[in-house]
Amino acid sequence: EIVKWPLKLLWFGGPGPERMISRHWRPAAPVSTNGRLFVAGQHTVIAVDAYNGRELWCRDLRSVGRRAVYLGGGNIVADDDSVYAATGSICFRLDAQTGETRQVYRLPTLSARFALDQAQTFELHVDDNHSGSVTLEATAQGLVARLVTVDDNVTNVHREDGPAPGESWERFIEKLVAHNEKVLTPALGDSWELFFDFRPAPQRGALYGPGAFQVVVVPATTEEAFASYKAAAGPAHPELTVTGTLTPRGSETTVTLTWA
Repeated sequence: EIVKWPLKLLWFGGPGPERMISRHWRPAAPVSTNGRLFVAGQHTVIAVDAYNGRELWCRDLRSVGRRAVYLGGGNIVADDDSVYAATGSICFRLDAQTGETRQVYRLPTLSARFALDQAQTFELHVDDNHSGSVTLEATAQGLVARLVTVDDNVTNVHREDGPAPGESWERFIEKLVAHNEKVLTPALGDSWELFFDFRPAPQRGALYGPGAFQVVVVPATTEEAFASYKAAAGPAHPELTVTGTLTPRGSETTVTLTWA
């Protein structure tokens, strides 16, 4: 009684393929309620007006898109007031009208906790000729990360590569993910990708926000006998001090993030 012939296409257009998961990966279908259509992209949840396709809001949520839905099912549900998006061990409750986070639900899992008033070292073993370690310590000057590699050939010819002036890191990587364009980044050579998240625990989990960021650190190499870094993902990056040298067995790099 509600749906009558003739049926016709209501609207055609966005959100478009750039933020979506490839259809060949068989992602979940959009969810619709109360005049809104909620679409899970690869790293975003997008709300559009169900009647005309106008985008209402977009939220960055790392790896929220679920592919091969026939194996694991969908991970987005909604009611008139909220959208629930599960990713990893976290479920976000978003406001259906604005996309703002209303609540974050976490699985009650145990994770290692440690203080940084004394140095904490984490070993990274590959084989007898390739390994490394990360040592973290909170000092009076700031947070210090000491990065050590064992490698008979520390090399990186992409130290200066990355986004063009004024181009965001997210847009730069989008060209690779969405358009399969060739992009050159320091991460293509010997490097450290460091992720920092200084947000309060209830605010963690979203892709990036103020207080969460990524940097790519290139150690001293056979091409350039100094260490450097590039700001990567995240809306804002503090100034870092990076020093380093080559050693007979590999490289040693010190990264200092000064307390504000």
